[in-house]
Amino acid sequence: MSSDASQRDVVRAVVAFSLCSASLLLINKMTLKHLPMPSFVSSLQFVVSAVFVYLLKATRSAEVDDFEWRLLKPYSLYVLMFVATIYCNMKALQHANVETLIVCRACGPLLVCALERLALRRPWPPPRALLALLGILGSAAGYVASDRAFALEGAAAYRWVGAYFVSICASDVFGKHVVSSHRFRSVWSSVLYTNALSVPPMAALGALTGERARAA
Repeated sequence: MSSDASQRDVVRAVVAFSLCSASLLLINKMTLKHLPMPSFVSSLQFVVSAVFVYLLKATRSAEVDDFEWRLLKPYSLYVLMFVATIYCNMKALQHANVETLIVCRACGPLLVCALERLALRRPWPPPRALLALLGILGSAAGYVASDRAFALEGAAAYRWVGAYFVSICASDVFGKHVVSSHRFRSVWSSVLYTNALSVPPMAALGALTGERARAA
């Protein structure tokens, strides 16, 4: 495959991910407005995703690894980080605008680069890429400075957004380490492990926080 074709594939993947991520934020925002139960909504999404991968496995439409202890053990910590990230994301959607979350997420790569440098000894991005990331950070700072919620409530308006930002950056770095250290037959195996194993802790989190009683 030529380098030009490879770059086009990367661009398509980034655009597809951006569209899916943004649309999911909008859908979850509308869902939580009518059903303010973030743990329940997240658990339902996990179940649907896991069942879909199982169907792919059952119909042999994709190669999917079975559950194995040697893979379950390293995934356990990542799953807890993933659940914390999704829960903070849902709570942030309840208390902030979608655009605030998108601006926050756009700053994530800069912190991820720093964490990968410290934890995985990876090199810094090229100067032009690093400058672009710093430009995004500056734009985000301008957004926060002009945000009415921040002007009225201060940092308290961003408590769930901040928790989401830190948790997603940490889970991205650790998840990348887990996936790269344990080779699956396909990416669907990682999807199955992550979603299936996330259902119990997310459901437990909803029960511990009295989610159902507050939504009643």
